[in-house]
Amino acid sequence: MVTGRRRLVISGLLTAPVVIWAVVPASQLDYWAWVSLALSLTVVFGAGWPVHSGAAQSARRGRVTTDTLASATTVAVLGLSLHALILGDLRDPAARQPWLPLAHPWWTAADAGGTDRAYFEVAAVVTTVVLLGRYLGNRAGVPPGEVGWPTAKSEPPSAASPRVASQDDFAPRHHPCGAFVPSMLLVSTLTAGLWLTFGATHQAAITAAVAVLVVACPGVLALGVATALLAGARRSAQQGIRIRHPAVLTAATRIDTVVMSKTGTVTTGHMQLTALLSARHGGDQDAEPSLLRLAGSLETGSEHPIGRAIVAAAQEAFGSHSGRLPQPQNVRQHHGMGVSGDVEGHRVIVGRQRFMTACGVDLPDAVRDLLTEAQNHGSTTVLVAIDGAFSGVLILSDTVQESSTEALEVLTRLGVEPLLLTGDNEGAARRAAAAVGIGTVVADAPPQEKVALVKTLQAQGRAVAVIGDCVEDAAALVQADLAIGRGVDPGGGTTADPVGAGITVARGDLRSAADAVLLCHRTLRTVRTSIFLTWTYYAAATPLAAFGLLNPSAASAVMVLAGFGVVARSSRLGRCQMAGPRRPTLTE
Repeated sequence: MVTGRRRLVISGLLTAPVVIWAVVPASQLDYWAWVSLALSLTVVFGAGWPVHSGAAQSARRGRVTTDTLASATTVAVLGLSLHALILGDLRDPAARQPWLPLAHPWWTAADAGGTDRAYFEVAAVVTTVVLLGRYLGNRAGVPPGEVGWPTAKSEPPSAASPRVASQDDFAPRHHPCGAFVPSMLLVSTLTAGLWLTFGATHQAAITAAVAVLVVACPGVLALGVATALLAGARRSAQQGIRIRHPAVLTAATRIDTVVMSKTGTVTTGHMQLTALLSARHGGDQDAEPSLLRLAGSLETGSEHPIGRAIVAAAQEAFGSHSGRLPQPQNVRQHHGMGVSGDVEGHRVIVGRQRFMTACGVDLPDAVRDLLTEAQNHGSTTVLVAIDGAFSGVLILSDTVQESSTEALEVLTRLGVEPLLLTGDNEGAARRAAAAVGIGTVVADAPPQEKVALVKTLQAQGRAVAVIGDCVEDAAALVQADLAIGRGVDPGGGTTADPVGAGITVARGDLRSAADAVLLCHRTLRTVRTSIFLTWTYYAAATPLAAFGLLNPSAASAVMVLAGFGVVARSSRLGRCQMAGPRRPTLTE
């Protein structure tokens, strides 16, 4: 099977001599036109066969795509050139075709005529440009044969069926670009008809119509869009950001509310055990060692920063190797609540106050007062029960990331309202929110309540992004209009790729998420600018071709220059400044 890259290389190599023979008369040897015909046919129908195949498939479905326009252009150019080769002066093997600037006047279709000019180089160049656009578009995730930029579905996904972008996200019906192909085909037809109406020769009329098709080469538009998407992808990779699909760009620019978790997003996620209060010692900090040992054993293997902090504290107290801690049995995770299991014959429960109540564990009033005081100071409290009886409290602390304030300023400038949604206690959540300037806080929220909040915001007409991990926030990520997941959990956790996440960041800090949203805005703006510049080129060059001021050769030269200009403009995105410094990639 011939790959798109191989087709592009073959097309480029065979096009080069055809172009040289066309513009350098001294290089034209006997039978040069016939050799150009053979090479052009190989390029157009050999390397460019997917274009014609795509056009045929679209025709069977009753649609017109950019493949339709490209196929019609190259076939028309070859037909015009064959007429000159078989019936005109070029049928003489020794005939030469003058260099375009020396033909008088070379830029007009009306006077370029007769039957002495072939445009084999135009057919080859158009095919090569179209193949280049298809190749880059394929790398950028744009389905071949489509026009326009990616869009996102408007309806929210379900938790059972997360949104997956498809070719429909690129369908022409989503944007006025869909009228481009039939409009240009109509303009070309009208051009030929009007020329004939006003008494022009068939040759002049057809040449002008073909020039219009060459000007409308869809490769220019494809190059602009694909280059912008690839430049954005390259820039995002440098920042440790992975955008799953180009349709995510549109979703990111529509976001007006961002819901974020606290631990590992606003804070560092590197939690530390600051105090251990045992019920058996009246709150003495020199607590019974077995309390930490049993809790640390139960949390072994936990992916949550709180669980890892407890394990780290237990390992530090009882040895650096996990083998020093007993192996837990019958471990059961209660997401958003805690964990339970058996350790050395004891039934151990570790979790939130609500979880203890649900498990029938009675808490003394003094413990409730202690929990309230610790939470008011912004600490995270974890309760431990052994054999059904309350045994102690683990108090942990986290640090707000300095970059979070800067990231929130970026999101605010983009018109996004932040909301802190966490399963942690009210005191710890509000303390972290106040440190970075978040006004809306929802605390003590288990996973199902997080999903309910996202649905409520969506019912209010908001476009919601969720920033979180794949453990506690998985369901909310799937429900969100835009899911921004942490590719690597803070604190040295395992690599995770959240289900349904449109954007994955290598670091858990909020600045990476802000960079991702900012980059989506800039990428889509660059795509729109490229499309606008391409349309400007079409609007300016099409009348010139229609009125006979550009013959097919001149039209192809202008088309190539326009393509280079759009590509150069789109490539600037790869050098744009972001909110934060370069980040490690997802594999570093």
